[in-house]
Amino acid sequence: MSTATPRQAASSSTGWDLGDTAVVRRVDIDSAQAIRTRARLLDGLADTDALLLGTHFPRPTAGTVRREQGRYRLLAEPGVEIPATAA
Repeated sequence: MSTATPRQAASSSTGWDLGDTAVVRRVDIDSAQAIRTRARLLDGLADTDALLLGTHFPRPTAGTVRREQGRYRLLAEPGVEIPATAA
């Protein structure tokens, strides 16, 4: 388990990198449970058409989750612009 302070996920024209599910954030009261919950949530949503609404995410806040090179990405819903200055 690694620890890190919250940081904005990397963005690209294809969506947001949702990061490493094993990174502990300051807001995680129970770190082990938070890691299991993130992994279960993203694994269950990955590569389906289910829509993830992350209202505390930077824009876009809605999209589908895809696995890319061992990581999870949030792909914006069609018609939702990802700001060019986001990073």
